[in-house]
Amino acid sequence: MASEIFKNIIEQKIDVFASTFGDVANNIFTRKDKIFHPLEYGMYKERAAKELLMYTSNKSINISDGFLITSNNSVSTQCDIVMYKNNTIPLIDNGICKFFPIEIVKGIGEVKSTLDKKEFSDALIKLSKNKMLLDERSKSSITQLNKFDECNEIFTFLICNKLSFNFTEIDFDEVYKDISEVKYRHNVILSLHDGFFSYKLTDTDVLKKFASIIKGSELKNDDAIIWDFPHHIVDEADYKCDNHFIEINMDDEYNHIIQFLISINSLLDKINEYEFSFASYLTSDII
Repeated sequence: MASEIFKNIIEQKIDVFASTFGDVANNIFTRKDKIFHPLEYGMYKERAAKELLMYTSNKSINISDGFLITSNNSVSTQCDIVMYKNNTIPLIDNGICKFFPIEIVKGIGEVKSTLDKKEFSDALIKLSKNKMLLDERSKSSITQLNKFDECNEIFTFLICNKLSFNFTEIDFDEVYKDISEVKYRHNVILSLHDGFFSYKLTDTDVLKKFASIIKGSELKNDDAIIWDFPHHIVDEADYKCDNHFIEINMDDEYNHIIQFLISINSLLDKINEYEFSFASYLTSDII
């Protein structure tokens, strides 16, 4: 049983997001079928996405954009969206760019318009390479323990307006052929005009173990469990999840967006938190 009041409010916010992300932005920034001020066009879409994502998080999470950094002196490429703990000091703003120590980051996202197959793949590879920085976080300072090892990762997502190719035949193994581990793959993808991508667990033995721990919301049916991670670790075995896709339903045109928001909210709750060490970012000689 859902709350009609709550759902109606969220759908009103989605309506604003969808129109701002789509036709409104195109009308503002397109002249004679060409986009002028492409930087502002992109920022306009990113702002619309951030405003919608605010409704998925509690007051302990802030949403911004910028670069991820580590105490090993690594830095990411620019992230359109960074979801991070706001009860910590290390948001660094030098007046031009924002930098986020990897320990305070929960998730990162890319915001795009219409993507062809190569652009889609490039966006996912960018996310996966930035996700790799999670391996440089402090190893022993988890402040909240969740059930599964994949909850020690940061999550990644892609939001786009539309996919201009036959995405039903997309081979994610081919997209990620140069990425060493499944854990670096995306968590969820939202295409406003196409649908929502996530994952599902289908291995019978894994399902039995999983269902004994997680009951209710994650259980889709007897054959699969919807899971917002590209893999699942149980009894030290690492299982690759199958792809799961919810196609846009014109009789319920916001359902796939609602499923995306539910997944982001769930991921924010699941991802374990790490303590930020001020000293480790300033010196390798910690007393």
